[in-house]
Amino acid sequence: AAASGDAQGARGGGGAHGVPQPADRLRYIVRSAGMAILTIDVRGRIVHVDGDCERLLDRPASTLLGQPLDAVFPDPESGRAAARAATLVRERGGPNRVDGPTVDLTARDGGTRVVQWTLVGVAEGAGYETDVVAVAVDATPRREAERALARSRSRLQQFQEMIERSPQEVWIVGPDARVRYVNAAGAASLGYPTDALIGRPATEIDAAGVEGVEAAFDSALTAFRRGEPAVELEVEHLALDGRRIRKE
Repeated sequence: AAASGDAQGARGGGGAHGVPQPADRLRYIVRSAGMAILTIDVRGRIVHVDGDCERLLDRPASTLLGQPLDAVFPDPESGRAAARAATLVRERGGPNRVDGPTVDLTARDGGTRVVQWTLVGVAEGAGYETDVVAVAVDATPRREAERALARSRSRLQQFQEMIERSPQEVWIVGPDARVRYVNAAGAASLGYPTDALIGRPATEIDAAGVEGVEAAFDSALTAFRRGEPAVELEVEHLALDGRRIRKE
């Protein structure tokens, strides 16, 4: 048991019985968070680059150490923005954390990554900010998700416009038998404005009343349970002027 504990301590860099020390725990938390980290000293030079940062930037640490912060960034504008952020967090009484630029990086394999930077001042002594820690997060999955969401919203909007402009009537009735949606053609067929039908009980529109609505629901549910994607029904609607309009 003692040998096992010593082995765990050696692997984890912890103390007795393999219990992680605070510094080890912090390193583990940082690595688990998926953040890439580099450190800039008071001269504005990069003095530390962790492995996650090397992988994210697709550059070995040897090409970054000793370089100014803007050497990390793909264009002068984002480099200047990062340098300004680093200056802010070093100022006495300034913010301890500043959001840096978000940039697109092209890897050696031709792929593109979206990297979001945050700069944090590290206090030493009586509150003087000496070093700056630049934290990078791979925001590529979030960018892709945002684009996919935008495409989905665009398709949904196109679909809604297609339904609204359709010459065929489209009605959506909820499980509470109230009208959730009706397109322009459906409202016009009864002589109602659209907003006068939304939320109205279907029993007030169906000429057969409660019995007709329940029969329609039963027929639809029976068909859907059998796996049929649609069901044909005949209904009779009551128009605003009292006319009865038969529909399929």
